[in-house]
Amino acid sequence: MQNRRVSRRSRMVALLLAIFLGIFGAHRFYVGRIASGILYLFTEGLFGIGVLVDIILIATGAFYDDRGLPLLNWDETPRPIITTQPHPSPHQRSQPAQNPQPAQKAQYQSNEPVTYCPECGSINDLETVYCSTCGLPLKR
Repeated sequence: MQNRRVSRRSRMVALLLAIFLGIFGAHRFYVGRIASGILYLFTEGLFGIGVLVDIILIATGAFYDDRGLPLLNWDETPRPIITTQPHPSPHQRSQPAQNPQPAQKAQYQSNEPVTYCPECGSINDLETVYCSTCGLPLKR
C-alpha cells in the first residue's frame, strides 16, 4: 500500500451530489473546486456531458478535491476516538517510567489493539483503514 494522502471528503456524498445536483455543480462545490462549480452552474453541468464524466470519475475513485487529493473514502472520515485514562494503582504510581513515550501514546490506555499513524502519530482503531487525523492509509 502506498503512503499517499487521501481527501477527507466523502466519495458517497460527492457521488450523490453529482447524480442529483450535478447540473448545478454541487459536487464540485462540495470538494472545493469553486471555479469549475460556477462553470457547471452556468452551463448546466457542461451540457450534461461533464456531469456524466464526473459521475464515472467519482465512482471509479479518480476524482480529486481542490488540494489534489483523491476521493477514496466512501464514508465520512472517522473522528478521533477520545477515551479516558484509567487511574493507576498505588503500586504503579510509585515506580518511575522506564521508557517515556510520546505524550499521545502514553495517554491512551486500553485493552483494544490500536495502530499509530506513521505520518502524524495519531491513535487509530486496528480495523481503521485510513488515519482519522491526516487521512493517510495505515499499514497492517
